[in-house]
Amino acid sequence: MLSGCNRNYEILGPYSLGFDGTHLVIGVCEDMTISGVRLSQTTGARRADDTRVVWTAVGDLHARSGDTMIVAGQNSGLRNSIALDDVNPVPGSRFDLGLNDISEASLSAAFEIPDDGLAPGAWLTPLGEIRDTPCEPDDPTVGE
Repeated sequence: MLSGCNRNYEILGPYSLGFDGTHLVIGVCEDMTISGVRLSQTTGARRADDTRVVWTAVGDLHARSGDTMIVAGQNSGLRNSIALDDVNPVPGSRFDLGLNDISEASLSAAFEIPDDGLAPGAWLTPLGEIRDTPCEPDDPTVGE
């Protein structure tokens, strides 16, 4: 799903991963029009064997920096293709996110859930930092 030469987007896309106590939530940290989303979850010691796609959606979502999307939920402008509702931030699991913007550029991020989990209301960055908000002005991934 990646294209182009900026390899930083492989793991450091302009996104965050949150948990509202029931659903995973994606924070978008850059203005963009999203045309496609894919989120996979990898768990277990043998990660290659334990990966599943938990959410795919297509459409035309105009997101502003700081907006959020509910994983597998109803997001205005997106139509779910795959929407698993049993997705939880299991400690040690990894989530790989890929988004296409309207120009068909692909941006992605990877999130490793810390050993102590992801508390409701907390936001995880691709760098492994826990924050109180989805996006912060000093976020090194914004604007890359």
